[in-house]
Amino acid sequence: GLMMSAAQADPQDNTWYVGGKLGMAQFMGPDYNAVLTGITNEDKSDVGGGAFVGYQLNSWLGFEAGYDYLGKYTFDFANGSDELVAQGGQLGVKLGLPVNDALDIYTRLGGFAYWADSENNSDDGYSPLAALGLEYAMTRDWATRLEYQWIGGVGDKQYVGSEVDSGLLSVGVSYRFGQAAPEVAPAPAPA
Repeated sequence: GLMMSAAQADPQDNTWYVGGKLGMAQFMGPDYNAVLTGITNEDKSDVGGGAFVGYQLNSWLGFEAGYDYLGKYTFDFANGSDELVAQGGQLGVKLGLPVNDALDIYTRLGGFAYWADSENNSDDGYSPLAALGLEYAMTRDWATRLEYQWIGGVGDKQYVGSEVDSGLLSVGVSYRFGQAAPEVAPAPAPA
């Protein structure tokens, strides 16, 4: 008889999922306040991660919201040192394309509401978010993902000393609620 795989790359239609991710954050292309001169000893990498919740509408379209910690960027300048710590909430659409029964390639597009703190000030604002990833169904209910996420323009250099783009390469795990057992077609009746 015909059988469906016990695991599928994307969650089943009209179901919820939750997950978490952990990886390496990288700050890129800093644009500094004019007061900050003689920048040295930059540390643009840190551990980053987050948590997310999603709703899978159909096999190719989902919606995701979550919290991300983007890490800390530190540097010295002519008159001292500073740091930028960035975090925030994200909201976007997730567009997926199945590669096979257990593997899905996807992109997430949306916005990021950030909070950025320096040693002397803080800033909040909104930035664009884009991600590209692979999601592998380990079982019917559990999946893992490998993802690269980019967020543009975190921080305002007038308030926190610098504005940076953020990249996060992460590995994540998600649990998918309401996944029905695969249907097995009945065997044909003997002739």
